This record gives sequence, C-alpha cells and structure tokens, in this order.
Amino acid sequence: TRACRDGDVEIVKMMLAKDLVPYPNELSKAREKYTPLIWATMGGHRDVVDALLSDKRVDPLVEVDGRNAFALAQDHHKHALLVATLRKATNAARRSWEEPAGVTADAT
Repeated sequence: TRACRDGDVEIVKMMLAKDLVPYPNELSKAREKYTPLIWATMGGHRDVVDALLSDKRVDPLVEVDGRNAFALAQDHHKHALLVATLRKATNAARRSWEEPAGVTADAT
C-alpha cells in the first residue's frame, strides 16, 4: 500500500510479479481505508495505476465511500491520462459484469 501511495512503481511491479499482493482489492489497514489502486490514483501515479491494472486480479470497480478509482480521479482533478486510463478499465470491468460468459449481444 505504501509503494502505491508513494508512487514507487518498481516496488509495485516486483510485488505483483512475486505474488506478494494476495488480496489486491482489500482495503488498507491505515486510517484511510483505500485499495492499492485508489492509493495510486489519489497520488496521481499513472505508472503505478497502469502496473496495478495489468494484474487481472485488480478490480477497478471496488468502491470506497461509494466512489471507485475513476470517480475519485475525476473528483480530484487528476491528470487527464490517468482519468482516461481508469475510465477504460472501469468500462471494461462493467462490460464483463454485464455480459455473461459465452453470451453475445445478439443472443435471444
């Protein structure tokens, strides 16, 4: 969590590669209860956000106080590329929830 908050992308990549983040969507034990993705978003660390989103276990739809990482990036006026990255991941995650596996939009 600290590496995500501080923007240390090399530590984050190493931890993900070595599977040292067993529950990447779990809220931190710190006073502010954020996920690693939300910590990186709040810090404006796009490289860390990209690294986290490359791990298929990271869910961009996880919310804290009713706001996911994309909404928080917009609310806090983070860099446009960060907002765009999170928008894409959020939309993809929503689509995967809305379309059951093996069912296409043409199915009746």
